[in-house]
Amino acid sequence: MAHSPPTDLNRNSGAHGDISTAGFTSGMLDELVSIFQTVRGYEAWQANGEWASQH
Repeated sequence: MAHSPPTDLNRNSGAHGDISTAGFTSGMLDELVSIFQTVRGYEAWQANGEWASQH
């Protein structure tokens, strides 16, 4: 049986509570971006660091 999507896509509550009460700040997004940039740099160095060191 296929799962049908919710008909009200603008709802802000569900099984985990009301998302309007979440303690999210705009600064949190900047912190997440910084974390992913660090991880991406690490992964790039692991994949290409030996080549970069030789050139």
